[in-house]
Amino acid sequence: MPDTIPGMISVIIPTFNRRDMLLELLDSLSSQDYPSIEILVVDDGSSDGTAEALTGRDILYLRNERNSGPGFSRKRGFREARGEYTVFADDDDYYTDPGFFSRTVGILDADMGHTLSFAAANARIFYEDRNFWGDAPLPMDGKIAAAEYLSGFSGEFPKPLSTFTAVFRKESLLSGGLDDITQVDDRIIYLRALLAGDAYILSDCIGVYRVHKSNYSATVSAEFTVTLHRENKAVYDEIRRRHILPSPEDWWYEQAWIALRYYIQNPASDLPGLWTIFRFLRRQGISLRRDLALFRQSLAYWHGRRRIAAAR
Repeated sequence: MPDTIPGMISVIIPTFNRRDMLLELLDSLSSQDYPSIEILVVDDGSSDGTAEALTGRDILYLRNERNSGPGFSRKRGFREARGEYTVFADDDDYYTDPGFFSRTVGILDADMGHTLSFAAANARIFYEDRNFWGDAPLPMDGKIAAAEYLSGFSGEFPKPLSTFTAVFRKESLLSGGLDDITQVDDRIIYLRALLAGDAYILSDCIGVYRVHKSNYSATVSAEFTVTLHRENKAVYDEIRRRHILPSPEDWWYEQAWIALRYYIQNPASDLPGLWTIFRFLRRQGISLRRDLALFRQSLAYWHGRRRIAAAR
């Protein structure tokens, strides 16, 4: 990794064949009033003229040798970044608040004890297929302790819509082990940051999160879900090792259910895929009794979803 430049924000953008959306994001970044920003665009093999469209812009352009997915691109960008602070922005989102970076860095700088890992805000949702705007407000405001956030993560305390709405301390991401993981997606980024410190949540909407047919998260495979469980297990091990939560096992099964439910809600999910996921969970050897209960719960949920779909 290169030497860190104090005060700088590194904005890491994975992209693939979304030239026009990417340019809109870059234009919104140029409107930020923060004085020290570096932009790293990691191109995953675009063939739509993305490289040519970026000519003359003040960015670091990296191109993958082969299409490897946004998780690989985020990790590559993170390893090249020089900033004290890190932002992971997807190429289809954009900012509407030009003072967002300045405010969040101000919050992090005012945290003299460096207990905060990140400061994050909300975003408006634009559903392109319906031309409809929506909101997903966060039910917390201000500082929230890491243990409290982790205990209710993706349940009582949802994660922000994406990571473009958060400014992370790079040192916290490293302390949380982000450089050691495989699937660098937004959920895991937040979990790893919370292993290292607390969060600060702003209720403001500072940008736009687009929902469209080519979203990376539009389909969820069994293989991706196993990878997600593998990353959850690594976080679970760290929660135990660092004694962050009194009952890590409860956390493991709550997060396992959230990931399974997300997979089952995908119309392409099937029973062989569900069984693939459960074979992985059983190999972790945490609790046979709770594994069986989780399997029954997931199977009932899968059949219930299919019955509802068939009745429509």
